[in-house]
Parts: sequence; structure tokens; C-alpha cells
Amino acid sequence: FTVTGAISGAAADSDVNTINIIGGNTITFATAMTANVDAINITSATLSNAGGGDIIAPTITLSGTSAALQLAAAGNVTGDVQGAGTLNVDADAIVVGNIGSSTALTAIDTAANVTLTVDATTADVVVASGSILVNDGGVDDGIIFAPQANTITVNNTIKTATATQGQIIVQDTGNVTFNDIGESGTAFGLVTIGDATANALVTAAGNIYATNLTMDGGTIMNITGASKTVSAVMEGIAAGEGTIDMVSGATTTFTGNIGATNRMAKFEISSGATATMGGTSLDATDISIDGTLIVTDTVTIGDGSSVVDLAAAAGSTVKLTAASYTNNIVIDANAANTTLDAAGTVTVEVDSRLAVGTTITLVDGDTGNALVAGDFSATSTGIRTYTISKNTNDIDLVITKKSAADAAATLGVTEAAAGAMDSGND
Repeated sequence: FTVTGAISGAAADSDVNTINIIGGNTITFATAMTANVDAINITSATLSNAGGGDIIAPTITLSGTSAALQLAAAGNVTGDVQGAGTLNVDADAIVVGNIGSSTALTAIDTAANVTLTVDATTADVVVASGSILVNDGGVDDGIIFAPQANTITVNNTIKTATATQGQIIVQDTGNVTFNDIGESGTAFGLVTIGDATANALVTAAGNIYATNLTMDGGTIMNITGASKTVSAVMEGIAAGEGTIDMVSGATTTFTGNIGATNRMAKFEISSGATATMGGTSLDATDISIDGTLIVTDTVTIGDGSSVVDLAAAAGSTVKLTAASYTNNIVIDANAANTTLDAAGTVTVEVDSRLAVGTTITLVDGDTGNALVAGDFSATSTGIRTYTISKNTNDIDLVITKKSAADAAATLGVTEAAAGAMDSGND
């Protein structure tokens, strides 16, 4: 069934102008709507704009899992889309309003080579749907979030149908909060935050599974929540762009390089936050570690323009959780001009699997290394002693074994028992 004329409601009157679409059919609006329709109700049917373009109503309610709003032609939807139905995006479209805020949608599906723009021009926006799926055969289409000066909150996981495909873009100067982006094993192709003219603020409250994540200008990404993973290779659009801040309470594992090609503006592990990384690069104009850094293998700071504060005035913690490190180096910051210092004390926690007699280079520095041995503290255990010293531009940690007598006295056990406790790593 096709409606060929333009639909509008009577202006400035007390009547409620409602369009009800029912009964399992597909209704096509062949001409763009104008204004003054108060509500559109779609019950077990499909409304398509295949011939028209814009759909305008304060509320568009989908009732029943077979109910659908099909955006088959380019155009705008101005109004809140809600209810237990599906939003099918088969052509480039813009939704100016909430999507599933009062009642979550069943699904949002974007077709290949199509981009859905979620626009918060008029007010804050919530996106909620049991499934949000991007179907794209490249990394040039997907979903654009345009908060303008407002806030967009995405309550559910955004998935890509094909691993390493699909794109998510955040524009404008407002705030966007995400749940999970991508899935383990099915990562997005590209996440882009910011544009050349505006600096967005993103809160990443979930996992980010993506091949690449780029940040422009003064954009900021705050990472929150416990037990999260960020798999993306993260870069500035140009060197010195984009800030990543792990806020207090965040515990995140980073498995991709950070700023290896275009360093970030800033990377901060705030007090009370924990970052885990290893075998990867970390480069930013300003690197500040106020919380805990868990190092599973060598972390390379390879950009000579990076300035590193390994501990704020209140101190930080660096945990060594591997049985060995590449070339026995924990932090490789040997790039020329890399500046290293610590305002407070770096507490080093040492994995018991590291062999006695091993010299571990905690920081392999260059002439810009202003760190001294006194900036570090490693508490000796009942059976081991850790000695930290500065050798030229490096900070080294030497692991030695206490005598059986000293260990026995410390632990309150026999010498034989004390000697057996560390026999596996002699």
C-alpha cells in the first residue's frame, strides 16, 4: 500500500493527529511528510519511506516484534522511535531524536554501504536496542553519532556482522557514552573520535574490539569500568592528538599499540585505575601514571617527544607479572629525547617466577632519563631481596636470594623449609 501525497497534520489546533498502521502490511510513504502529525503507531506492520524521504512525528511507536520502520530512501526521521520492533536502515538516514529510550527496540540493522546518523541537535539522546548491527563490506559506513552540544548514551553493544568491517564515528563537541563496541573475534574495522572542527568527549564504559581507533585534535576518551579490554591500535589523526584517560576504578587490558605511528596528546592512568599491557608500544606527548601499570611483557615508549611521569606525588605501582621479559627490559624508553621522571614513588611488585640472579632493567632510558634509584621502591620478601640502582641511563633491579638463616628468621620457619620455598627459581 502506497501513500502518494504529502502527509501533514492540522497546525495549531487542539486535536491529536495520529497515524495508525496495523495489520501485517507494508505501507510506503512516497512523499516526504511535512509537520504537525503528533504520533505514528506501527502495529505488526512496516512503514517504509521508499519513495519519499522525511518522516516527522514526536513519537513513532513500534508494537510487536514484526513491526518495523524501514528507511529505504535517504532522509531524516525527526522524532523519538520506540517500542518492540525493528529499525531497518537501508539508505543513508538521520534520526533526530531518541531511539528506544522509553521502550528499547528489538533491533537496529544498517545495510551494507549505508550510514545511520544519530543526531542530538534538539536534546540529549538515548539509543537502546536488543541488537545493534552494522552490515558493511568496508570501513567507510556504519553509524555516526552527532551529539552537537548535547549527550548521546548508547545502552547496548554495537556489533559488526563481519570482522574488521564497519565504522563508528563520533562528531561535534558533545558527549557520547558507549557500552561495548564490537565483540571478541568480531572486531569493528574503525572507530573515529572527533573531526577537524570539533572536539568530542567519549566515555567508554565497555569493551572496545576494533582494528583501529583514531582520535582528532583535543578529543578525550574517558575509560571507565572494571575488567574491560581495548583491542584497537589507537592513534592520533596527527601526532599529538587525542587524550586517553583511565578514570579511578577502571581496570583495562590494552592489546594493541597506542600512539606508535602518531603519538597521542596524553595517556593517563588515574589514581585508582589499573592498565595492563605488554609487548606493545605506548607513545603520547604526556604519559602520566598515577595508578597501577601491570606489565606482562616489554612496553616500548618509542617516540622521542614523549614526556613520561611514572608516578604522581601520591605515587604509583608497577607490577611485573611475567616469568621473563624481552631482553630483560620492562619499559623500553631508549628513544632519543624521551623525558622520564617521577614526582612520587614508583612501587614495584615483582613476580616470584623471575629467576634469582636476574638483572631486570625496569626502565631502559636515554639521556633524558631524570629518574633515580630513589624514585623506586621494591619491598623484599621473606626469601628474596630486591636492589634497585641507576646505571648510566637505566634503572635496574637485581634479584638475590636471602640466606637460609635470614629467610628462616624472617618467616619464622626452619632453614630447610625456607630454602625449599624458592628452590624452583635459583
